[in-house]
Amino acid sequence: MTQNEQFMLLALEQAHLAQTKNEVPVGAIIIDGNQNVIARGHNTVFGLKSIIGHAEINTILEATQKLGTSRLISCSIYVTLEPCLMCIGTIMQARLSHLYYGANSYVYGALSKHLVAESSLHFKIHKQILAAPSIVLLQDFFKKKRSCQLCLAVDPTLAID
Repeated sequence: MTQNEQFMLLALEQAHLAQTKNEVPVGAIIIDGNQNVIARGHNTVFGLKSIIGHAEINTILEATQKLGTSRLISCSIYVTLEPCLMCIGTIMQARLSHLYYGANSYVYGALSKHLVAESSLHFKIHKQILAAPSIVLLQDFFKKKRSCQLCLAVDPTLAID
């Protein structure tokens, strides 16, 4: 298992934690330039009744508070689902150097929806890191919540039987 996969497993732990709280199971971690985990977070949209309670935002807030700066230069974020436009903007503003994500989001993903050109971003993007477990987790969550129409939006090639 690669180091990137090990870090994504930590983000998946956060996604599972979100699911236990009846939140959409998305998790994230941030590591510093020395490969130390400095922040962990997951979705809290429903619990906080706030649209900004995304895993990326929560994790970035924790990291900036811990480091005492709004600039996370030389830090990287791992998130289980492709970030939305709001989160891409926050990642840019925080000056993170790398974005690693698991599953593509064909509904809200800023990159998959071509809302942002990758060439315009100052951080490097690494896609599909342990995508399958992220997809399964999301599918299981939405299958329990609905008829799973949103499951197919995460990855239309992985329809549930």
